[in-house]
Amino acid sequence: MILEDSTYSVVKDFAGPAATFFAAMSALFYVRRQTLTAEKQAETALDQLRYNLFERRYAIYNDIKSFLHLLLKHSNNYDFDELKIVEHYVVMDEASFFFPPDICIYIKKLKNDCKSLINMTEQQLPRSPRYTQAKSQLAFHLQQLPSRFQKELRFKQLTRARPNYWRRLYNKLYWFITYDPFLAKVWRER
Repeated sequence: MILEDSTYSVVKDFAGPAATFFAAMSALFYVRRQTLTAEKQAETALDQLRYNLFERRYAIYNDIKSFLHLLLKHSNNYDFDELKIVEHYVVMDEASFFFPPDICIYIKKLKNDCKSLINMTEQQLPRSPRYTQAKSQLAFHLQQLPSRFQKELRFKQLTRARPNYWRRLYNKLYWFITYDPFLAKVWRER
C-alpha cells in the first residue's frame, strides 16, 4: 500500500510537468513546420517574381528584335504602315521599368537610330549613303542584340543560388538557439 502511494505520488507530481513538456514539444514541432512552410512560400513567391520579370524582359527583347527586322525588310516599301511603329516605341519606353540603366541607355540609342531611318524613309532618301549607313547601323544593332541582353536574359536568374548544406545548418541552429530562451542562456554562458 505504501509502495502504491509513493508511486502514485511520484506519477502525480511529474504528470503535470511531463504533460507541459510534451505540449511544449508538440507546439515547437508545429511552429517549426509553419516556419518552414512560410520560408518555402517566400522562396516560391521570389522565384515566381523572377520568372515574371524574365518573361517581361524576354517579351521586350523579342519585340525589339521583330521591330528591327520590320525596319530592315520593309521600311523602304511604299505600303509601309507607320502605325505599326508606335506599338514598338511604347514597348521600348516600357523597358525602363524592367531593365537596368545601361540597357535602357542602349534601347534609347537604338530608338533614336530607328527614328532617323524612318525620317529618311519619309524624306524619300532610300538610295542615299546616309540611308544605307543608318540601315547598316540597325543591322549592326540586330547583330549585337543577343550579346547586349545576354546578362539580363540568361536562365540563371530563374533560380536563386542556394546556400550550401553547412551554411543552412548553421542558420537553423542559430535560429533555434536564438529563439529558445534556455538554449540562448546556455549559449551565452559558454
